Amino acid sequence: MNRTVLKRWMTAAVLFWGSAPGFAEGTTNDWPVYRGPEMNHVATATGLISADSEVRLEVVWKRKLGSGYSGISIQDGIAVTLFSDSGSDFAGAFDVTDGSELWRFKLDTTYPGHGGSQDGPISTPLIVDGKVFALAPRGRLVALSLETGDRIWEASLSEMLGAEKPFYGFATSPVHFQGAVIVQTGGSEGKAVTAFEVGTGAVRWSAGEDTVSYQSPVLMEIGGEPQLVFVGNTHLIGVEPGSGRILWQHDFEGDGRDIGSASTNIVMAAGQRVLIKDTMSSSLLLALGRGDDGLKAEEVWKSRHIKNSYVVPVYHDGFFYGYNTRILSCVSAESGDIVWKSRTPGDGFPIVVDGHLAVVTKGGMLSLAPASPQGYQEIASVQLFDDLVWTPASFAGGSLYLRSFGEMARVAIVPSDARITVEREAAGVITDSEFGRFVQELSAASDKRARLEAFLSSQERFPVIEGTDMVHFVYRGPEKDVALLSDLIGRGTDRPMNRVEGTDFFYYSATLESDARLTYGFLKDFEEAVSDPLNPETATIWGEEVSTVTMPEWVAPSHLAEPEGPRGRVESLELDRADSEEKKKTLEVYLPVGYGESDQRYPVAYVHGGESALEAGLMRHTLDNLIGKTVAPIIVVFLPTFQDFHYQELVGEGKDEYARIVVEEIIPLIDRKYSTIPSAEARASIGGGFAAYASFYATTTHPNVFQKLGLQTMTWEPGYARENAALLVGPERQPLDIYLDWGKYDGRNPMEGWNFPKANRTFARVLEEKGYTFTGGEVHEGGYWISWRNRTDKLLETLFPA
Repeated sequence: MNRTVLKRWMTAAVLFWGSAPGFAEGTTNDWPVYRGPEMNHVATATGLISADSEVRLEVVWKRKLGSGYSGISIQDGIAVTLFSDSGSDFAGAFDVTDGSELWRFKLDTTYPGHGGSQDGPISTPLIVDGKVFALAPRGRLVALSLETGDRIWEASLSEMLGAEKPFYGFATSPVHFQGAVIVQTGGSEGKAVTAFEVGTGAVRWSAGEDTVSYQSPVLMEIGGEPQLVFVGNTHLIGVEPGSGRILWQHDFEGDGRDIGSASTNIVMAAGQRVLIKDTMSSSLLLALGRGDDGLKAEEVWKSRHIKNSYVVPVYHDGFFYGYNTRILSCVSAESGDIVWKSRTPGDGFPIVVDGHLAVVTKGGMLSLAPASPQGYQEIASVQLFDDLVWTPASFAGGSLYLRSFGEMARVAIVPSDARITVEREAAGVITDSEFGRFVQELSAASDKRARLEAFLSSQERFPVIEGTDMVHFVYRGPEKDVALLSDLIGRGTDRPMNRVEGTDFFYYSATLESDARLTYGFLKDFEEAVSDPLNPETATIWGEEVSTVTMPEWVAPSHLAEPEGPRGRVESLELDRADSEEKKKTLEVYLPVGYGESDQRYPVAYVHGGESALEAGLMRHTLDNLIGKTVAPIIVVFLPTFQDFHYQELVGEGKDEYARIVVEEIIPLIDRKYSTIPSAEARASIGGGFAAYASFYATTTHPNVFQKLGLQTMTWEPGYARENAALLVGPERQPLDIYLDWGKYDGRNPMEGWNFPKANRTFARVLEEKGYTFTGGEVHEGGYWISWRNRTDKLLETLFPA
């Protein structure tokens, strides 16, 4: 028996007999399946790291790789992952020795990033029996030769099983049991999970009634019997993996949120217990076993300490290590109580290697620390990637295998003479400033309290503004950790404030443009977000109170003030959708002062996302203040949306139907009922954010309907940008009057890769390249209506000048 045959025979034996708590999918030198040999993000290797010696992380090789979220599976010296080159999605195989590419197989055209995502596949391939099983985002499941990459068979989850593609594409990762590749398919009529024959792709069985989003199944033992356990959008189900017979089912409420139950994955713990993220704000521990009525799952505890994160936690020796939003947290498996929290190493993805957490952060840093309830104590780190990382490491043969959205790397854990960690620079400090000198004096003062009180009482306003370009955010309180939340940093992230030792004083300093305006708040001890108690200037965003800071040269807009004198009126108009009583929606129609007193006809502006524009955007104030002065008399129609998922309707796969409703149903209704000028030259399409894209799309796909286009913070994600740039055909074929603006500090998240300011700069260049001119541009503000409304006067004056 040669080495390869022996190795495969041993692998098959391990697969058949299984192990607790999971089932090994290869040797200890392999990582051939999502989350590793026991499907728990825990490496089985030992003896790599000892308590009495130092180690370092040595980069063995790095290579370019296209975008994607797929993990890296390793077997027989070959690493396989899925990626995109922005034109096509591929499965690719690489030699672990030097990273050289062995083969690539085209899965499909690129699944474009949208809704904040990046291009490329999410599913992690499975390697078993000399074959690679890969699932593409549109539902194509292929079996390939591990040696050559040649196609063996393929199946379509949508066509064969009636599975509905999730918003970000099919993401589930397959597992193997006794000659069957098992995929959580989310199909209709008993096809929630499906087993395919390894050799032919024929369906062996399907089972379960549940939809699937971004979850993956696991194999484990319960009561001494092998089971496939999977969590869908509403159920946790145990299945006999050989036959597909459902053994038990536990219903949970879930929340359907992408960052909640829709992306939960089962985390196995000792004692036949599993952890699932049942909602965006909680995790649930369940005990699996036999009861009086057979197999069942019973709730042990629910915890708020692992939540609000896509990151899958890991379990080790009685504790879960996961993320509470962006903070690494250790939680007792016994009670669900928090043991410790750590801002270091940063928001990332943990696995366990030889009793240690190996965490790769979204910022590309790889760190090692003991998986211990004693706290996070880093022993080694290396800055590995310059671009974003959204994939946990894999481990095989003594090395970690990692990928970013642009690169792939192998990193070895090797002995070292000294501890090697990356120095993390403190942010929010400007030493060469009056405030910086005060901080130095305060640090050295013998009576720190008196010096601090004297400084604070001398300030006229908070935050502290120094000159025309510096702002110093300050906070006082007993908290151990205070972080800044602000447009300055980006949404969905924070920055720790600096504490002066021996005081309760925290600060964060930054430079801003002299006419900037931002929102901000503070995050206390990782949990409670509050506005600035020292600053009375507040605003409301999405129902939450935030503080505002304005630099010296920012000018408050007068058009948002309470109007004086005669006002226009707003009528409610029901849109009668003949196809469904439930789809009836109400339009709000603004009619200017004097409407109906003569036979005058009016231009019309259609505002997408109309409810928010009226309420948060204060557009009625703007219209009453400006019409007849700097804006011509106009009718304004505030449009509703027709689906619960506004992104899908305004930007995603529902955009064509939405545009059709506006053009074929709403505009004719308005032209029949009101005294309009029924021509494209007198008609505007206006929106902000997602609604800006809807405005653009309805205009460019119906070129004889609108000739005026008003956009604030255009949604122009890379995937959709590639698809829709061709809609701009140039002013000769489609003349347009365009207003476009965006905030420099508008929606962006450095750890998720979405950046509205960058996208709008790109869109502006596309307009110019196509020959269009526009009014507006970048301003030094944040986003949403709290910012957009400050410039609706310029938008209306551009499109409908008096």
